[in-house]
Amino acid sequence: MTLARRILFRNVALLTGLALLAGVALLGLLRLRRDIGTMRMEYAELRVVERTTRHVVTAQGMMANATPDRHSIRVELQAAVGDLDRFLLDQAHNDEGSESHEESETEAIVDAQQQLQRILQDMRGPAAGAGPSLNWSDERQRVDAALAWLNHMIGEADDLVATTQRRAARAAFNTLLAIVGGFVVIVTVSTLIGRQQYRDIVNPLRRLREGARRMAAGRFGDTVSTDGDREFSELAHDFNRMGAELNDLYRTLEEKVEEKSRALVRSERLASVGFLAAGVAHEINNPLGIMSGYAQLTLKRLKKVRDRGAWDDVQRTLEIIRDESFRCRQITEKLLSLSAPGRGERTPVALAEVAEAVTGMVKAHEHYRQRRVHAALDARDQLVALADEAEMKQVLLNLVINALEAVDVNLGEVWVEGERVDGVVRLSVRDNGCGMSPDVREQVFEPFFSGRRSSTEDGRNSGMGLGLSIAHAIVESHGGRLWAESEGVGRGSRFVMELPAVAVEAEVV
Repeated sequence: MTLARRILFRNVALLTGLALLAGVALLGLLRLRRDIGTMRMEYAELRVVERTTRHVVTAQGMMANATPDRHSIRVELQAAVGDLDRFLLDQAHNDEGSESHEESETEAIVDAQQQLQRILQDMRGPAAGAGPSLNWSDERQRVDAALAWLNHMIGEADDLVATTQRRAARAAFNTLLAIVGGFVVIVTVSTLIGRQQYRDIVNPLRRLREGARRMAAGRFGDTVSTDGDREFSELAHDFNRMGAELNDLYRTLEEKVEEKSRALVRSERLASVGFLAAGVAHEINNPLGIMSGYAQLTLKRLKKVRDRGAWDDVQRTLEIIRDESFRCRQITEKLLSLSAPGRGERTPVALAEVAEAVTGMVKAHEHYRQRRVHAALDARDQLVALADEAEMKQVLLNLVINALEAVDVNLGEVWVEGERVDGVVRLSVRDNGCGMSPDVREQVFEPFFSGRRSSTEDGRNSGMGLGLSIAHAIVESHGGRLWAESEGVGRGSRFVMELPAVAVEAEVV
């Protein structure tokens, strides 16, 4: 049985008990009211009988005189008979609850009335002055008989009043006892029901309150016991489900905060490195220009030297100086782009064409001919973003070269894929190379970080670790995102770039 039904059943039981108690009290009051009515009627009858008795006793006293006053006796007896007539009339309309008592009273009143009427009848004859005088001794006997019947009626009334009083007292006692007993039972049952309902309601609420406090303290993984009634069990299930959802949301927010924190640290570090790089680049560019200029001038002058063997040695030395100075200039250019990315002009750019141009460029490069590069660009006309075309080529070229250097010779493959999803253009560069560990994946966009060896298998330098940092800065300056994915070491990598898309009707560069 559910808690709601139990509470309903208990309340109905309490109401039934209260109704029974009220019924007992009402029944007792009705009995008291009936008994009080009976006694009231008896007292009214007694008053009439007492008044009648006074009239008869007065007439009896007058008859004891030497010369009785017939007129006065007649007046008293007629008054007594009139009272008895009214008594019989009232008794016919009243219900005293006892037929035998009413019959006994009626018989006594009728007999007393007959005796009095006989006396009045005897007194009417001599009133005219004819006939013998009355035998007052016989008349007094009739008066005594009438008084005897009246006294008998008074005794019957007294007995009935006494019986009614005893019955009313007993009924009042029984009613009071029933009310007190019912009250005690109802109070006891109400206490037990209240105690049980307190346990059924307050204890689950206390568990939910403790669970809410644990949740407020950040312990979203803690669950609330689902034991108990169905209502609180369902509420506890919902509460636990909410806690699990909040726990997932909290974990997701933690991951996002951690990711944003790393991005912020990376951006601040990148900005610091950019300011440093800008100053270093400007300082280095001048001597590098002087070095490259004098190397070029010396090469021209050496052409006039007749000693061919010495000239060849000096020429090779100067060419090395020149090439390395150009290499230093390229590094400084990268440092400058790191300090202020995204300064080029932004126009609608067809990224599919940029990707094909980059893949065609690396396919023709002699160092990557033994690795395969594929382009899978869905909805080519939809891959349009507002960007700097040169910077987009720089980003994609960096990502593709990074992927090519991560795969093995003859077995390595790189896929450049593109699609348009929910208002963004998404380009990804995927490879089947060495993959990344979680630590490497978190630091891959850090400036000067490189997860590869210092040189590649063909002897080329692997770089300074600025390419991905620059690419990341360029994409973010365009309002996009760049992130890395990998299932682990040896399972390949995937770099994904997202940029806000523009309408395809826009003019494409």
